[in-house]
Amino acid sequence: MSNTSWGLAQIWNESLAASQADRELVPRSHMWASELGGSFYDRYYRMRARTPSTPPNMRSMRKFQAGNLTEFLVKTILERAGLLKETQTRVNNSEFALEVHGKLDFLAGGEIQTVAIHSSAFGDLPEEFAMLAVTFLDRLCALHPNGFRDQILEVKSCSGMMFNLYETKPATHHLLQAFHYSYTLKVPASVIYISRDDLRLIEYQIYPTNQTLLKQYREDIEGMAEVLAKDSPIPEPRLVLENDKFKKNWKLQYSNYLTDYGFTQPDEYADQASKLAGSLNRILKRKKEGKPMTEKNIEALDKGIMFAWGQKV
Repeated sequence: MSNTSWGLAQIWNESLAASQADRELVPRSHMWASELGGSFYDRYYRMRARTPSTPPNMRSMRKFQAGNLTEFLVKTILERAGLLKETQTRVNNSEFALEVHGKLDFLAGGEIQTVAIHSSAFGDLPEEFAMLAVTFLDRLCALHPNGFRDQILEVKSCSGMMFNLYETKPATHHLLQAFHYSYTLKVPASVIYISRDDLRLIEYQIYPTNQTLLKQYREDIEGMAEVLAKDSPIPEPRLVLENDKFKKNWKLQYSNYLTDYGFTQPDEYADQASKLAGSLNRILKRKKEGKPMTEKNIEALDKGIMFAWGQKV
């Protein structure tokens, strides 16, 4: 019998790393629903089966696994309540310029099985989760005594900081992904954000008749088709201007080809971009207030221009 430490931390981390099997890269003509609203630059090279120069690191992989745990809890509640109809169902759409493939998280609906509204139905879960599931289903049943319409549920787990942002506005690429399923199947959908920090939840409803999302969905697909027709894609801008404010570009920050922009890690880009965006925003503020630029402002403007054009600052 060994008298040494089990070495749990090392073995756990190594096991997580080993469980992330590399997928074979194969050229494809279709897009994935999860790519909608994302970078055309990255999509171009992923569809061309180019090997990523900066693939997701292990921290990102662990976040993904944590998200799987959240989805497992939701699936367990839906399944034992008798509401789960389908999961990971493939949904493809070829109506527009490119075919879009995807797998929805959950299709749910029907009537709650009353036997599920009892802690024994969730006896294999931790007591706190069992009570959460029972209370949740009991209140749902009271609110919808005649059952539920069919609905697609797209579950997105996130950090508490990101959840605070999503409380004010959902991410467009998440809405487009859910809209793909909703529009194709003609079934309402919900994007559900769950905070990994404290299990807060917020829901955004989507309907297949939403004309704004349909326009964005079609334009995104057609835009990608135009990019694919070129010899090479246009790189992402290093800074973006939204609501009269400069911001870092998340599409660039999390690019699988970040080295194309001269960076090796997402934080390396984010630190530079955030700092320069802040300097440029202060210049914009001074301009709106009618104040003259200082020497530091001029220096910051020069650095911002150099950074935007891909030069070292």
